[in-house]
Parts: sequence; C-alpha cells; structure tokens
Amino acid sequence: MCQHLILGDTLYWVKSQDQSPITLIVNPNNNNTYIIGEKCGIETFTCNSISDAVAYFNSIAVLVDNGTIYQQLNLKLSNGTYGIRESSVNLFQFNCTISPLDIGGDIIFNGFLNPLNYNDTMIDIRGPQQQSTKTSVLFSGLNFISFNHSIIIVVSIDTFTNVTFDQCNFNGYQAQPNVHMIEFSRIDPPINPTLTSLLIISNSIIINSINSNPSSLSNSDLIAVVGLNVTLYNVYINSINHSPQSVLKVDTAYANITNCQFSNVNTSIGAIFSIGSNVTLFNSTFYGLSAVSGPGLFNHIPNIGLNSSFTMYSCSVSNCYSPTSAGVISLSNPFNLVLPISDIMYCSFNYNNGSSGGVLNSLNVPVNFYNCIFNSNVAVIGNIAQVFQTSLTVSYSSIMGSNSTTTTNVFAGTFVSTNSNLLFLYNVFGKQYTSFQCVSSTIIIENSKNLNPYYSCLNCKQLSVDTNSICQQSSTTSTLNFDSSDSFKLIQNFSTFTLILSLLIVSFNYLII
Repeated sequence: MCQHLILGDTLYWVKSQDQSPITLIVNPNNNNTYIIGEKCGIETFTCNSISDAVAYFNSIAVLVDNGTIYQQLNLKLSNGTYGIRESSVNLFQFNCTISPLDIGGDIIFNGFLNPLNYNDTMIDIRGPQQQSTKTSVLFSGLNFISFNHSIIIVVSIDTFTNVTFDQCNFNGYQAQPNVHMIEFSRIDPPINPTLTSLLIISNSIIINSINSNPSSLSNSDLIAVVGLNVTLYNVYINSINHSPQSVLKVDTAYANITNCQFSNVNTSIGAIFSIGSNVTLFNSTFYGLSAVSGPGLFNHIPNIGLNSSFTMYSCSVSNCYSPTSAGVISLSNPFNLVLPISDIMYCSFNYNNGSSGGVLNSLNVPVNFYNCIFNSNVAVIGNIAQVFQTSLTVSYSSIMGSNSTTTTNVFAGTFVSTNSNLLFLYNVFGKQYTSFQCVSSTIIIENSKNLNPYYSCLNCKQLSVDTNSICQQSSTTSTLNFDSSDSFKLIQNFSTFTLILSLLIVSFNYLII
C-alpha cells in the first residue's frame, strides 16, 4: 500500500516502523472536512464513513507477519444509520474488526440508503491471488436491513480467509437471481482439498427475507459457499418467504450447522442445498420448512470425483412439507458413486409431509437412523421413507403413525423400498399399522415391539420378521397382514401402481434438480 502514501516524511516513518493495532472511529452523523486519505478517526475528529476510514488506513498501514497481512485495524462505529455506497470497501489482506463504539450500540446499514446496483457488494474481499496472503475480518453487533444486493463477496484461490459475523441481524433481505446475501467462494477448488479458510455466522438472526423477483428463483441462495468451510452456530432463521433457491448452498465445501433454529422457511429446492459437500447438522431445530421443487430441509447431490457426506445428530424436525420431493431429506446419487453412510442419530421427526417420503427419499445413498423418533409423518409414497438402490437401517427407534392413519395412508407405505436392503432392529412401534413395501428388495425386521404390520411384496427377494419368512422370491401383488390374532390375511393391493408412481416421482425430481 506504499503507493497510497501522501502525507510526507514523518508519516512515512510511522508507516515503516509502527505495527501496533490502529483504531479509527466512524460517525455518519458528522460532516468533518478533509481530503480523502487524510487523517481522521480520532474521538475529536471522526471519519465520516467507513470508506474514508479505510482510505486513511491505506495511507499508513504496514504489512506484518512476513508481509502476509496488514496490521490490525479496529473500526469503531458510532450509533446511526450508514449508507451503503459510502460503506463499500475492499478488505483484502486486512486484519480488521468492525463493531459498535458503544456497548449495545445501534448500528444500521440500510440497503435503501445510497444503494449499490443489485450485482454489486458492500464488502469486497478480492485481490491478487497468492498463497501467502491472509485476510481476517470480524463483523460484530451490526444490523443489515433491506439489502437487495450482496453484503459481502469473498473470492480466493488458496489464500487464507477468515470472515466472521457475530451478533449480527439480517432483516428484510430481498433475494435476486444470481445474487447471494453472503458469497464465499474459492476459484477452481481442487478435488478433496484441505481447507483452512472459514466463514462463521454466530449468535445472529436472519429474518423476513423475500424474493423480489418471484418469476426467477435461479441461484438466489441467501448464503453461498464454494470450496471452503462454513459454520452456522446459534443462528435463528425465520420468515424466509417467496422462495429463494435456498438459505444455505454449499458446493464442494464443509458445512457445520450447530445450535441453530430454522422456522417458517420457504425455498425453491430446500433450506440447505449441498453439492458434493460434507454437511453436519447438530443439536438444531427445524420447523415449518417447505420447498417448491425439493425437500423442506436438506437436498443433497454428489459431485463426480469428490467426497461428500451427511450427518445429523440430536435435531428436531417438524411440520416440513414438499409437494414434489421428501418432506425433510432428499439424498440423490445418480452417478453411482461410492458414498459413506449418512448417519441420522437421536433425532425426532414429527408431522412432516412429502410426495416421495414423509421424512426421507434416498437414491443410492445408504442411510442409518439410530435412536430416532418418527411420529405422524405422511407422504404420497413412503410415509417415513422411500429408498432406491441403497441400504437403510433403522434401529432402537420409535415409529408411530398418524393418529388419522387410514387404509389410504397404509397403502402409501410406511417404508417403501426398490432394489434395496432394509434392516429394522429393536424398534418400538405405535398401535397404528406400519406398512412395508418390498419391490425387488430385502427387508429384515428383528426384535420389534408392538408391530402391527402390512406387508407388500413385488418380486421381493426376502422379507422376514424374527427369522419368519413372510415373502421370498415372490412375484405376487398381494399383501400379508398380521392382525391382533396373529393370523394372516391376504389383501389384494397396489404394488404395481406403487412402483410406477415411485419411478415417476424420482424421474420428476431428478429433472428438476
């Protein structure tokens, strides 16, 4: 930044020698007079804007840590409303904190005040791409209101970049096609990279987002991360309306969502959309999520040549809905990649509603439910799960049907499998019927309590309960049912119709994605 030096020999000496942190105060309510780049930011002579403060810092800053990053800058913001154009800066290679001057201060960035074009951004972190450079920026205690363009865009190759939003509020973001509220990306990420850069959103609120262009939903995710790490910790997300593509899209990335709450979220293809990524959901609550062309909560597709995984632990999911996919989770692997088991443990799923799986739809992705609760989930096909060409294990779980379970719901099937292997161990069932539909599959049920089942076999390889074979190598379209007297009843059923409808739903979902 030597080229920005404009103040003479004395200042040059400071720039060359002093590496201590610099604190500058910004007050948008003042109108101090100075030439851009001149000194401002002290208590008696504050900077009028963030861009002015950064311009002055550019004139005196020195590189530290072997020339990889500039000395620390602390921007302290006075209470007030800040315009966007005068807050627009590039913080590449900065070690910077931006926070209120006063504890509990009211700092508002108003997207309607001196706005940028919809394809611009307020904060830019882009610069000459060298592996040795570093950037670290912390935004704390700030309010971002009514933006219709990006708040921040970060682009890197192999640079270390750490961006944190802590105790921030994002209110009234207006989603636009091909624009993200927060964009964090790595150019040409290598296959299975060792990632160090990180986006963190913690102790924050994201509410009242709408799609300002409902005719186009393409690539309008609120947060988009490509090739890097992202963590959401203790984030409350509510009232996301009119279908942005997703709340969080991760592509070739690592994502961790912990202690978060998503509620009343309506998206195009799912609240969380994963492409070839490793995603973990932990100790979080998801309520009232819906999607137009995907599952309510989590939509995952792999990327050829990349590792990807999904883990869900100690979460609660209720009242999620999709008219075209699973109510909650869709895992699709059309490329026949070898993927690890998706472990879903200590979770509860209540009152979810889908087209193909009330909770889960899986194509060629193995899934393990352990110690979970399923209550009153429904779907057109597969009230709890519909799986294709994969394995599904459900163990030590509680499986309860809807209190309004009817013959129609039973015919939808509780678990519907095609060319798959299903294993049920040590589960407790409710008093309602549980329907197992076996199409060219193997289903083994052992050590269950209160099982009141329907069985449907179509070319079923094997269906057994506690070593008792119910149907094996069967080509019938019949259902065997244990009633309360443990006798068998033969019920002409719907297996062929179920198979045809299942294939149509899968084809439709794949075409949408």
